[in-house]
Amino acid sequence: MSSVCPWGCLMKKLYLVGCLALLAAPSVLAAGPKLTISGSATGFMSFTTPKNGYYKGDGTNAGGVPGEYPSVQKSSLDTSSPRVVGGEVDLVFAAKGKFSKGVLKEVDYGAIIEFDAMKGDTGVDKMYVYVGNNRYGVLQMGNVKGPEATYQCNGQSLCGGTLGVDGTVPSDVDYSTGVITPLYVIGYTNKATKVVYYSPRVYGVQLGFAFTPDTKHIGHAPKNRTTGSSKFGNDIGLYYPTDEKAERPSGRASISVGLNHQHEWTPKVKTEFSAVYLHENTRDIKVAGVDNPIKLHKVSAYTLSAKVFYGNFGVGVGYINNGKSRMPKDYSVFNPAAGPVTHHGGFLSDEGGNAGRVWNLGVQYIYDDWKFAAVYHRSSRKVTHSESTRGNMLTLTADYKVCDGFGVFFEFDHIQTKSCERACVLRNLMVNNGLDAVAAAAAGTPGKAQAIKKQTCQLYAVGMKVSF
Repeated sequence: MSSVCPWGCLMKKLYLVGCLALLAAPSVLAAGPKLTISGSATGFMSFTTPKNGYYKGDGTNAGGVPGEYPSVQKSSLDTSSPRVVGGEVDLVFAAKGKFSKGVLKEVDYGAIIEFDAMKGDTGVDKMYVYVGNNRYGVLQMGNVKGPEATYQCNGQSLCGGTLGVDGTVPSDVDYSTGVITPLYVIGYTNKATKVVYYSPRVYGVQLGFAFTPDTKHIGHAPKNRTTGSSKFGNDIGLYYPTDEKAERPSGRASISVGLNHQHEWTPKVKTEFSAVYLHENTRDIKVAGVDNPIKLHKVSAYTLSAKVFYGNFGVGVGYINNGKSRMPKDYSVFNPAAGPVTHHGGFLSDEGGNAGRVWNLGVQYIYDDWKFAAVYHRSSRKVTHSESTRGNMLTLTADYKVCDGFGVFFEFDHIQTKSCERACVLRNLMVNNGLDAVAAAAAGTPGKAQAIKKQTCQLYAVGMKVSF
């Protein structure tokens, strides 16, 4: 079956966009909320120089000689060919009104619909309604991010260019096996359907609260008691998804609570601080070949971040602690009492492991129409009691405003990550259906290694952005 969107599907998308654009006509809006359309379009070219060291071991040690798969299946990103990104557009339709009478007089209300418009992949990114103002706070409902995202005021928030590890890097660069990304907590709800409330600010302090009934629920999908195919909150450094998407961890009754403080001490000195805690009832999952459900630790993670500005100079720091979020409680259930060592489903961890910690540091300087930034991330995660993975990511950016609505940017990223033997063994066993090299050869199906033990890559990007 072709993966290209059917003609009818494409026409429906074009029809929806056209209807929203027609709503902007003044004659339609005279008696209701006003609609504004904004957005941006970006085009850039990137080039990478990957150096991946693949691990071919399988974890056996027969006769003192480790088993080894005969060949390596390289990652699809293991190439230095350039990439050109074009037609990446964000379109935001914002309808905003104000109550004119009753107890809600002077209270704002509205709706936000945000599209990612890209060739071959156009769809709704955010869609939610809201009501509130500075006096009562704001209530949001729909596909929108919660405080674990909106309250991030760390070093990454100062980044320019394509946003580094939150921009082009995930599409161009591999990390070593078992290295977590440095952006969000495990269990991150992203834009899963939720209810969010932000209180009024009192002496610069604001409370944020979000409730997500089901992290795999998007839009108006029906309620479903099964595990589902959630892509939110899972990190391939901790859990590498198997072919069976219904095995992916997900959560119910996710609660995100955040505290944010902003203050302008002088016209030059401004500060912002945030603390956010995330908790969910993580589902048990079913793994092929294992009789009983796999019980997982509930998500219990927090993040701290802060920014300080002095004139045109800014500094931001951030810290994430994932604890043991969404990790198996008992690894013995994966392995038969008497049999070969098998993989742990999609989990790249063992006894004594954790879900990782991350910290970052960023600086920013503005000079006339230039904005320069440098952001450093470090992630680490214990895979066993004695083995761990780590990642170091450095992003340098320069943005130049040519005129209102048009700018150019430059970005350089240096990514250096390192895995450990146990994470690589688990990844290779998972790829080869739990068979070690000896067993695979005996079965007549010698496997291939995929795990990356060490990785170093530089990325260069240059592009332009139009905002409207």
